[in-house]
Amino acid sequence: MVAWREKGGLVLKRLDFPALDRPYLVANFVQTLDGKVQGPGAEYWPIGSEADFESLMDLRAQCDVLLHGRSTALSFNHLGRLSSPEFTTRLEHLGRKTPYTYMVLSAHPDSVLLQAIDPKSTGIRVVLVTTEGAALPKVPQGVAVWRCGDGAEVDLELVRSRMGEAGFRTVALEAGPRLFGALVAEKLVDELLLTIAPKLFGTAFGTPTIINGLLFKPAEVPLLELVSVKSQDSELFLRYKFREVRA
Repeated sequence: MVAWREKGGLVLKRLDFPALDRPYLVANFVQTLDGKVQGPGAEYWPIGSEADFESLMDLRAQCDVLLHGRSTALSFNHLGRLSSPEFTTRLEHLGRKTPYTYMVLSAHPDSVLLQAIDPKSTGIRVVLVTTEGAALPKVPQGVAVWRCGDGAEVDLELVRSRMGEAGFRTVALEAGPRLFGALVAEKLVDELLLTIAPKLFGTAFGTPTIINGLLFKPAEVPLLELVSVKSQDSELFLRYKFREVRA
């Protein structure tokens, strides 16, 4: 599962995802030993190593679409990375077609978000997923808008259904703790790739964990099955499958 740069080129390892009649969602997180996925400031980033970053980029390249929530979309110039020669090389190495699709989910999109996901001349296909009632400012050329859900929140099951209709079969999910928790609660996540970095942040700053703002009832706690364990320089790369996923 783990892939990273070595002398002499790029090492890519394929992940065998099952071929289903619906999209297969693979979530990716890196966390500290004490379970923190974010520090109180930029100086705490990155949490993982270069090996973790290379593994993340390989996962993106092996999937049909990358899905972010609003906060993650605003956290970095993701379009720049997705349109870089290095990422294009990964896609070509895997025999995958371009343009690559980048999808952002937000119930309340604004001009700040739309500016951040403006594809301009990147060659990246961008899809903004929002609700029926969301008021949109001017949408940049090249951004498609999917309306999924009549209420205040995006209908996550409908999003997965629309992905299937669009031909997406594998989805790299890089959601924040709130969106990830919502997707897990709806039983829509198939796998979790979790990197454990040999670091301790502590809790003085209220640093978030993999799921925030949601506590599952004892009888509803999601169960996962460990598929593989890899290690590199004291960092652990874990692959889990969710035991119960909505068909």
